[in-house]
Amino acid sequence: MHDSAGDLALLPLQELNTRAIARIDWADALLRKQGIDVGEEAFRRREMSSRSRQRFDLLFDADDLFIAHLAATAPWVPIIKHLLGVDFKCQVSVVYSRPGAEEQTWHADGPHISHTADWNGRGASAPYALCVFLPLMDLDRTVGFTQFWPGSHKYDSLLGFGHACTLTESTLDGLVSLGHAVMYDYRTIHRGMPNTSKNTQRALLQFLYHVPSYAEARNYGTQSLLDVF
Repeated sequence: MHDSAGDLALLPLQELNTRAIARIDWADALLRKQGIDVGEEAFRRREMSSRSRQRFDLLFDADDLFIAHLAATAPWVPIIKHLLGVDFKCQVSVVYSRPGAEEQTWHADGPHISHTADWNGRGASAPYALCVFLPLMDLDRTVGFTQFWPGSHKYDSLLGFGHACTLTESTLDGLVSLGHAVMYDYRTIHRGMPNTSKNTQRALLQFLYHVPSYAEARNYGTQSLLDVF
């Protein structure tokens, strides 16, 4: 896991926030036309999914050249190339929670592929995918943040035992501010924390970098938001 500032201050954060809000408004309008009770009703679409109550993951359009350029040139890309190689692929989404979003269960977004580590911490396969979280606002204990179980990416046998991370006080809180980013192995066990604010939507950009042989097939649906029109 890596928390970096550096050249992140040079990123067009206001423009990214504007694009994220526009994308969210676009999705909200389509979901309401379909009769979805947004925030309360679970759903999965090709472009987005609800992650739990008042929590969402919404992909940007793959043809958005502004977002694609950022994904290919951001300050963390040298790390991505070092770990995944120069032929990486990337999809970008805005992950957001609204007031009333509850604590998620511990989970890993990506499966374990090939080898996991032995009890000495050796032998785990190299990463096939890395996530970068870029918050569009300061994250705190009111609007919420992501909590990680460090080192859990090495062991597939830890899935389902996230409560042990809490009991052993092994958690790492992703309390990062605007202008910082968090990078983690896609297999890492984590959970989104509640948004207990009165009226603040917490949003961050998620850059999912992966090797060409990996295809994301777990976290979204097959029907498009546009299919019913």
